[in-house]
Amino acid sequence: MAASGIRGGGRNHGTASAYNNYGCRCEPCREAASAARRAWVISLQDRLFAEVPHGTASGYRNWGCRCEPCSAARAGGRDRGREAS
Repeated sequence: MAASGIRGGGRNHGTASAYNNYGCRCEPCREAASAARRAWVISLQDRLFAEVPHGTASGYRNWGCRCEPCSAARAGGRDRGREAS
C-alpha cells in the first residue's frame, strides 16, 4: 500500500502512528505498533508504585495498577457510562 493509501494520506508506513491513527494494517505498521506497545509495557515496570495515581481510572488503565482503589475507580467509571446511555 502506498503512503497516500492510508486514510489521511501522506503518512509514513512502518509507524505506530499510521497503525493507531490512520488504521493502516500493513505488516510494517503492525510491527511498529507492536514494538511501541512492548516498549510502553516495559516502561510501566520501571515506575515506582508511589507514582501511580491510586484510586483513579487512569491508575488502572494507564499505569496498569490493579489495587482495590484503582479497580473500584475503573468499575465506577464503567457504571457511570452505562447510566448516561
